Amino acid sequence: CPTALLSFSSSSPRLLGIEITALASGLLAVLGLFLLTIRRILDKRVYAVTTITDFFLLALLISQSAMGITISLSYRWGLTWFAGTLSPYLWSLIKFQPDSSHVLSLPSVIKFHIFGAFLIIGLIPYSRLIHAFSTPLAYLWRAPQVVIWNRRN
Repeated sequence: CPTALLSFSSSSPRLLGIEITALASGLLAVLGLFLLTIRRILDKRVYAVTTITDFFLLALLISQSAMGITISLSYRWGLTWFAGTLSPYLWSLIKFQPDSSHVLSLPSVIKFHIFGAFLIIGLIPYSRLIHAFSTPLAYLWRAPQVVIWNRRN
């Protein structure tokens, strides 16, 4: 609910804390994605199973994080405009009555950020991100496996 979010962030120290935490998270995300990309390139076993889609998605995630950092540094108090501007737009999409008038007045970098998010969501089924939706819970209850070369006679 946008009003609850606006009420929560009405305190300046709380809003500043949220903004600093979001900026730090974005910086850590870029660092982590950069290190993941380097590992995918330098480790021969990992590189052998990496597809073009994986590299494209990594580049897209790095650019999304970088755009988020740019937005955080350039346009203050993103949490409040998110609640007032982007929430109604997302709600219109959920209701299957898209109303882009909410985002037309936003700066271009924010529009690209929104487009990038939809692109990432669209690529999930065709990339390794699909593993985020497959939790191997059966492993918790299955009997332990005995690997043949470790079995004692």
